[in-house]
Amino acid sequence: MTGGEDIDFSGLEIDLILEDGMERELGSWLTCWVIATPGHTRDSLSFSLPELEAMIMGEAVGVFDRNFKIHHEFTSCYRNYLFSFYILSFLSIEILMMSYFFTLTGVNAREYVHKSLVATREFKARIERYLTDCHGNCQEVAERIFQEVFTATGAILQDARPYRTNLEAKIRAIAEGR
Repeated sequence: MTGGEDIDFSGLEIDLILEDGMERELGSWLTCWVIATPGHTRDSLSFSLPELEAMIMGEAVGVFDRNFKIHHEFTSCYRNYLFSFYILSFLSIEILMMSYFFTLTGVNAREYVHKSLVATREFKARIERYLTDCHGNCQEVAERIFQEVFTATGAILQDARPYRTNLEAKIRAIAEGR
């Protein structure tokens, strides 16, 4: 139990383990490609539906807040997160389904991956500046960004605790060069 919610998965049976490169038929006319997109977590996956030029990316290329500002989710590894952008940049995207209820279409979907990459690089530079300013103190950097982003804007779609946990992981990823 955590936060009053039962998170026991023992009753679930696994009948298919998804892996990078898998292709699954979804009915008579639709295919799903499984694409490894590590960086948010080591085992993050995205899904392409090529017949629809659609992607289900989860947090592989960031998420919007309430103000449609892109936030970056490289909680396990910044370098892998960037590599995921590279892989996804080769796909034709007309429909982009992301975490937290957002779906983009047309030009917005096509431009999102590039815009998120730019925002991710800018956020990394911000973390590096703050690490310099704070003499490498990751907790101080986390508190500064938490106040600027979470507290001041009120736009983050996560509760404070998971947001802070993910923020600290991103800062560690940069501080440790991963």
